[in-house]
Amino acid sequence: MTTRRRFLAGSAAALTVAPLAGRAQAQAGAFAQVDAVISAQVAKLGGSGMIAVVKDRRLVHAAGFGGMDPKDRYRVFSLSKSITGLAVAKLAAEGKLDLDQPISRYVGAALQKYGPPADSRVPNVTVRQTMIHMGGFASNEREDDPVILGKDRFVPPKGRERDPRSWRKEDVLPSILKRQLDAPPGTQYIYSNAGYVILGLIVEAASGRSYEDYCREAVFKPAGLPLPTIEPDRRYVDSVSGWQMTPAEVMKMWAVYEPDDTRVLTPEMRQQVVAPTPAFINEQRRSYYTYGICFQEFRPGSFIWFHTGRNQFGPKDQQLVTFATHGPTISMVWAVRPALNFQGLTALDRDLWVALRAVTDWPAHDLYPQYGF
Repeated sequence: MTTRRRFLAGSAAALTVAPLAGRAQAQAGAFAQVDAVISAQVAKLGGSGMIAVVKDRRLVHAAGFGGMDPKDRYRVFSLSKSITGLAVAKLAAEGKLDLDQPISRYVGAALQKYGPPADSRVPNVTVRQTMIHMGGFASNEREDDPVILGKDRFVPPKGRERDPRSWRKEDVLPSILKRQLDAPPGTQYIYSNAGYVILGLIVEAASGRSYEDYCREAVFKPAGLPLPTIEPDRRYVDSVSGWQMTPAEVMKMWAVYEPDDTRVLTPEMRQQVVAPTPAFINEQRRSYYTYGICFQEFRPGSFIWFHTGRNQFGPKDQQLVTFATHGPTISMVWAVRPALNFQGLTALDRDLWVALRAVTDWPAHDLYPQYGF
């Protein structure tokens, strides 16, 4: 079985090795093979998809397939964690958040509201451990992931079962706190949506504002992205998977990690964000999880960063998988629906990078102005 860990590792390794009419067709030329790869996958799925490619910080290609338009915002799912990580970085830089303090320092009242957690170690898990998925919280690969709606998982509050717009992160806490930790805190990388629900509550407690408002002011505004939104029905997991963005916005947002980009991170903050952590995502110990995103040193002093977002639940039109990779000179984000399993994700991402690496006639244009930048 291909797990999230193997998929992310495989996609990082891949980096080292029928579009819509009109605008997309005019841009297709050099990217005909890239488009053919994703178009074939969309046809096989009977679904839709989109792709955006950046070269030397210029948006050189954007295309949609099967009815998706690259100017449309789509729910980026776990790419949202990178926004949460940047919010945490800003709060730490402002002196409002100490990453090495236990989570109970910031959300102690919320934890006490539901009584002692099933695992007595939970209050002492640190913010940093939570952020890099080493808090021991339940893996999202478990069928009973406490963040997912359903029996023996997240159960909405009584009287509000049919009103998802009223659900909030705190409503998810009971399903998280009734679980034992999957591992002792600080000992093992376990990718966990549950931890990022708690991290969203910590952002609110430390900032004194709603998660969305703080992210807009501290992350999106300085990045020059005023329009990303939280899906109204997903505010209860906004810090986990709630943001909606265009592919161009994803690429522009992720450029904030560049060494000379000071829109959001100062040089000192960036140094902390990209610093290796013990949260290695594969056995090769090259790729590691940091502030809501995966990093790998491409060559001395040069990094790539990447993340996947995926929803395989519910009706097919609600399922989606997206993957973004930012490299030293070439970056790409793609999405298809309905969702693929991890084996399918790995194969598609690999094939797209093979096709992209074969491009020799790179356009000189920059499409970012067409997308508001």
